Amino acid sequence: MAWAAAALLIAGIPWAAWSGYLSIDAVGAVYGGLASLALALAFVPFYFFPTVIAAVRGHREVVAIFILNALLGWTYVGWVLALVWASLSKVR
Repeated sequence: MAWAAAALLIAGIPWAAWSGYLSIDAVGAVYGGLASLALALAFVPFYFFPTVIAAVRGHREVVAIFILNALLGWTYVGWVLALVWASLSKVR
């Protein structure tokens, strides 16, 4: 159902521009926003990869790894530390 709504939105934008309801500048802004949203949603699983690894391995410190990943994962060092910590053998 969500795919149908997305397809209708994507197909409806050029129709709205062609019929005069949207200007060409507005169409570019809408498509740019949709592309940014898609890119951000595709990046989230990669960003929380250390947390996923810890959860799949049954690590005892999954919550702490998640907190480190969420707060310092935007830095390369924080993300690597979370990944190394998730890879350690402290499983249940």
